[in-house]
Order: sequence, then C-alpha cells, then structure tokens
Amino acid sequence: MSADIINMDEALERIGGDKEFLYELLNEFAQQVDEKLPALHRAINEGDFDNIKLIAHSLRGAAGNLSINEMHRALSDIEALILRQDIDKMAVILKEINGMQADLRLFLKQQE
Repeated sequence: MSADIINMDEALERIGGDKEFLYELLNEFAQQVDEKLPALHRAINEGDFDNIKLIAHSLRGAAGNLSINEMHRALSDIEALILRQDIDKMAVILKEINGMQADLRLFLKQQE
C-alpha cells in the first residue's frame, strides 16, 4: 500500500534515511491535511480562488517534499484549474484527495 501513497525510497533519501523522522513528518503532514481540507472544500464551494490557490499550493509543496506523489499531482491539478475557474473539476479532484488522505491515515496507523 505504501507505494500507492508515498514513494518511501525517495522520501527516505530526501531526509537522510531516518525512517522514524519520516513517520513523524508524515504524521504532521496528515494532521495539516486534516486541518486544511475543510477550508479547501469551503473555498471550492464558494469559488474563492485566492484561498484555493493558497491552500492547494501549501499542501502541494509539503506533499511533494514528502514524496506523496499522487496527492502532489492532484493538488497541482487543482492549482492549474484555477485559471479556468473549473469548480466542478476541482470538486472531483478534492474527493480523490479525501480518499488519498484516508489511505495515508490507514498507512500511518499500520506503522504504529
């Protein structure tokens, strides 16, 4: 399952191979996503493109740094859709991100 959620080899290489530290960072990221997803959902529902960009960009950067590549791609897609103001497509991608977050939480729980 981890291969679907995070590229472990890539993530470990980025942080010098410290697996325990990586899991700390992943837990912090999962908490950040838990806190920011409702705001992203609200911003998308309200068509608040400034907040969509701010939240998606922040989460995208963290996901990329941790090699959570599919979430990084999905958040990049949301950012790209801002120019087209395609709220419907953003909402579809947000559902995918919610699923990815659930998978990340399950993965982290299995590591305890």
